[in-house]
Amino acid sequence: MLRGNLNAASGADAARAADAAVARRDPSLKLPQPPARSTGAHGATGLNAAGYAPIVWGECTSATQPGCDLVWAFFATKCKSGGSDLANALEDAGIPLAALGLGDPWMGWGHRIRRIHDWLLTVPDETLVIMSDADDVFLLPGCSREEVVARYHDQDADVVWMSEKFIWPQESLMLDYPAVPPPPPGAANVSPFPFLNAGGAMGRARALRQMIWDIYQHDCYDDQLSYTQHFLRHVSPTFKAEAPLRGSRDANTEPGSHPNATDRVDPISGVAVPRRPMVVKLDYYNHLFLSTAGVSLGDIEPDTAAGRIRQRQTGGRACILHQNGNKLRSDLLTDLKKAFKTGRWPVPAPMAT
Repeated sequence: MLRGNLNAASGADAARAADAAVARRDPSLKLPQPPARSTGAHGATGLNAAGYAPIVWGECTSATQPGCDLVWAFFATKCKSGGSDLANALEDAGIPLAALGLGDPWMGWGHRIRRIHDWLLTVPDETLVIMSDADDVFLLPGCSREEVVARYHDQDADVVWMSEKFIWPQESLMLDYPAVPPPPPGAANVSPFPFLNAGGAMGRARALRQMIWDIYQHDCYDDQLSYTQHFLRHVSPTFKAEAPLRGSRDANTEPGSHPNATDRVDPISGVAVPRRPMVVKLDYYNHLFLSTAGVSLGDIEPDTAAGRIRQRQTGGRACILHQNGNKLRSDLLTDLKKAFKTGRWPVPAPMAT
């Protein structure tokens, strides 16, 4: 959805017309369809007077408005303690939050993708957006909003994804993944996190909209599989040839030649920035994100006074943690939250013999 300013009526009309044209060329194409807006959709009813989706605190009508260059969005059908912990951490950090889906019935992972897409249609193009899971994600107290933004820019990518140790849900895609890049200074060895995890991503609203437009199939489709396929199409020539991406602006597409590609307009100068391929990266070395599945307390070097941690293997000082996987076997995130509240670091359990 990168066709002009979607936050103006004319831009939205142009986007709908372009989508209709694409659908006519391919009748089987399934585009994300915005659901009816409800009180639970964005934490408030409908859109505000400026035409933007309200957020839980603060009203952002421009990416250049102070405090509105970054917004966090999560999808949750119910309000649980983990989501409340994250909301409180974001409020402390001064990061606006959009809570999507509260009160909705659970309709599948693809439904979550569609609801996020619907919300992104109301967000200014240049706004930085973090989209994440809700109940098992946490922002470390020592990370400021300015540091989160800087760590995203350090990656030099349109979309940055969390990485993890395990591949899910389709193990056959393992051979399509690229090699992990060599370790940066401070890392003990090559990252053990080679695979995409859909629990956290960061990018500009326009890039995330385009990504979801590219991958959405139906409400029952697995979101992690969708995002994995999108990533692989951008980095794996073999996978790209076998499964072409609709609407993709990849390295094989001449800049500006694809009908879905449009110039990015600088929000301050109003000057169009030339089109280029979308860059999608994994945060292999925990510069911003850390998936804690398969990670033990012994892998973490704490600094409870500063509200930070360091992953010993990668050297990364991630700000955003996600406890994916089986929480009955390991719930490291809960232990870390308690440690930062009490200032006492838990003693790692002895290894089984």
